[in-house]
Amino acid sequence: MLIDPYSLKNDLDRLESIELATTRLVTQSLLDFRDEAKEIFRKEKDLAQDIAEDITREALDRMGMSKINVRLFGKIDYKRARYVFNT
Repeated sequence: MLIDPYSLKNDLDRLESIELATTRLVTQSLLDFRDEAKEIFRKEKDLAQDIAEDITREALDRMGMSKINVRLFGKIDYKRARYVFNT
């Protein structure tokens, strides 16, 4: 079942549930990737924001998330769309 994103403006509890699940997923992926992330930050000379974007992408990629082949627009750290299964 897909959720119509426009319906979420009237279902704030569900929207909050999706946000919490997504935050937990990103947090867990970064926790699992923390040792590699520390080494990447230590060795790289790029801006911290650029390194953080790369680390976020790599951490989520390692979790094996289902990908959507669409690039999102706007100023966000991770611009690759992902399916998040929230029950």
